Amino acid sequence: KSLAPTQPGTVAADAFQRLLVEHVLPFAKFSDVHGVQSAVNSPNVQRLLASHSRALYKLYGQFVGKGYPPSIGLQEFQFMAKELDLLDRKSNCTAEELFTCGRAPHVDPGTHLLSFREFLEVVVGVALLKVPSPFLPPHARLERFLTQVLLPRARTKFPKLKL
Repeated sequence: KSLAPTQPGTVAADAFQRLLVEHVLPFAKFSDVHGVQSAVNSPNVQRLLASHSRALYKLYGQFVGKGYPPSIGLQEFQFMAKELDLLDRKSNCTAEELFTCGRAPHVDPGTHLLSFREFLEVVVGVALLKVPSPFLPPHARLERFLTQVLLPRARTKFPKLKL
């Protein structure tokens, strides 16, 4: 019996289909929780977050809900994402997905509140999403996001914060 394909290109098409089904599609909407956590825990990212902590805390405070301890819920985060134009068509991501960035997949975003520490984790996750260069280490991507996107937009939108 011949092993040759019955139609030209069938082997390549089958191999490509298998590649997509087994190795691409299962991860197409996968949040890299471990990647975000690894980035957050790296010394370079920690130093960068520390150097911008005052400005980030002021920004966090702008959106904190009325409860105690201070925290940001999904509704406040959606407002922040809209105000700072963090959502765009290129990112193909919702505010809810950004809110849960770096969080465990079983966390219900409707009831979860972000502490300042968790807010920093989300900022790192958003930076990795918004500056997707595989050639830059996480701290460089975070620095670019903070200095060229997040903080300039926040300074423009909320000049009274004096970030």
